[in-house]
Amino acid sequence: GQALLDQGADVIMLDCLGFHQRHRDILQQALDVPVLLSNVLIARLASELLV
Repeated sequence: GQALLDQGADVIMLDCLGFHQRHRDILQQALDVPVLLSNVLIARLASELLV
């Protein structure tokens, strides 16, 4: 993650379904940028579309 920040990343996207909330939490604590989980984003989008 630090290498991405060194290259100018403003946000980190965990885009593998194998990543879980605990992975996001660990990175969020270690890095000072938002860390997003793709499976959470898709679930939230789907719930909005289905309402």
